[in-house]
Amino acid sequence: MALEVVIPAAQAGILLGLSERADAKAGGYLSMTFELPRRPRSTGPDSQNNRANGFMRQIAQATGNDFAAIEAACKLAALDEGYPIEEVCGQWVAKSQAALTVEECGRFIATIERIAAEQGIHLEED
Repeated sequence: MALEVVIPAAQAGILLGLSERADAKAGGYLSMTFELPRRPRSTGPDSQNNRANGFMRQIAQATGNDFAAIEAACKLAALDEGYPIEEVCGQWVAKSQAALTVEECGRFIATIERIAAEQGIHLEED
């Protein structure tokens, strides 16, 4: 089996820089990761991100907590549902919402809705 990697001309400079770093630091070796393509998420008024943030804003207003605290609590609760994490400066943290797939964000929104229901908060679509 042969593998051919085609790099768009606009990205050639990036690959050249990476190749130079590999020569200097890793004996010329590079590693590649293969994964299925992600479905792009929409942005704007009817997007998942807008819905998640709107719901968390409503929870923050209803509870008197800061938005960032509510977001962190929702992400923590969503870990059990597979919310993705990443290593940052040696610490494991929940990924940014921008990095979520359509499916992951859907599960995150379901977690936010569950938290609101547990707190007796009625959420309204913005």
